[in-house]
Amino acid sequence: MTNSNESISWRQHAKLWVLQGILLVAAGISLFSTMAGFHTVFFPTSAMVAVLASLLVQGIELVCAERFHLAGCAAFLLSVAFSAMSFINIGTPTSVYMRHAMTTLNSAYSTQLLPDVQSAISSDMGSLYSTISGELTALRTEAQAMQEQNTASNMLTEADYALIRNRYNDTQKKQTEYFELQQLIELLQNNDLERAYALMDAIEAEEGSGATLKKLKADVRSLRIRLQALNADAATTAEETAHAIQLLLAQASVDTSALSEQADKLITAALNAGLKTDPLPLRDHLERYLQLAELNRTVSDHVSAEAALLESVEQAAGDPDADAAWQQVQALWSHELGSLRTELAGSVLSTRTEHMQTVDDLTRQILEGDRTLVQKAITMLWYNHDLTSIGGCILAVMLDGISVYCVQSALEIRRQIAQSRASSAKAESAA
Repeated sequence: MTNSNESISWRQHAKLWVLQGILLVAAGISLFSTMAGFHTVFFPTSAMVAVLASLLVQGIELVCAERFHLAGCAAFLLSVAFSAMSFINIGTPTSVYMRHAMTTLNSAYSTQLLPDVQSAISSDMGSLYSTISGELTALRTEAQAMQEQNTASNMLTEADYALIRNRYNDTQKKQTEYFELQQLIELLQNNDLERAYALMDAIEAEEGSGATLKKLKADVRSLRIRLQALNADAATTAEETAHAIQLLLAQASVDTSALSEQADKLITAALNAGLKTDPLPLRDHLERYLQLAELNRTVSDHVSAEAALLESVEQAAGDPDADAAWQQVQALWSHELGSLRTELAGSVLSTRTEHMQTVDDLTRQILEGDRTLVQKAITMLWYNHDLTSIGGCILAVMLDGISVYCVQSALEIRRQIAQSRASSAKAESAA
């Protein structure tokens, strides 16, 4: 019986030594990897504090390993998290991280950010187009109604025509020139301006020096001045300009310069005409539309220059010095994303805040990802689903899990050894 107990005790001691050896290795690796994580993230200027913090975490984890404890769980999670980040950092040198970051940026910029911004611009411009079209139609309708009131028959009354006729004596009224005047008055009374202008041109072109002809030409000039004032009426200008703006808006490519010029002309004419339709909201909507059209042109320039940007980034990444290459890649992408963010910030795009946040996230989590282990881990795990990084996380969990298992198993073996010794002592006493 004694020999059997001694054999069991020897085996238990052998297991205990093996477990202690495994614990020493696993806990040691976890200790140094956690320390590296603390040193990079929290204590970059004090390695000693990082060592002490790591020892504290590992100590709490191992002391609380026997049974469930909140402090032990927290220590376990901290150790796993910072060990994983350290392993990701080791398994992802600058050159590798740079390639992952370039792939992520290329994809996010080309297939997500720019298309989303263009889609948002198109949506806002489409909504504004509907609003502006309705406002232009209402303005044109009112201007046309005002034009119908400002006809030649309203501008020139029968009293005006009577004054012109009374300038001619009975003899002159029998002459051809007077009959031409009568014909012209009839055309004006019927508001047939096209034929009236043609007749006035013909009268002014007639040759002769007679008194009746001279008087007739003077009356024609007076009528022409009155009619020119009618044709230059602000309502007519407003209607024509509104129609011109509708044609500009219907074009596939918006001529922002021409549209801006016509918008200023329209507002001035509408105000001068005294239209009941308030043109100021229309002006605000047109200005917003112009700004969106300009932003759309700028974003289109970014899309057009995308191939050249990616070529420049690839050339910069080819530098044999990985650190220098990454700095150049960072500079190129930072400039591109920064310029786009500035353009969005100064725009009237309804979703500009959302897109600016996307730019900020890309800049912070990828371009600055090598500055902290946290950002680097996010980039490699969340954006790239990198297998090496996932392996680093699994290794971190395994190391701390093995440490906890070794502590629990060692304690159990010690209890078994103690019980075996107690049983042996009790048997010897009985004998």
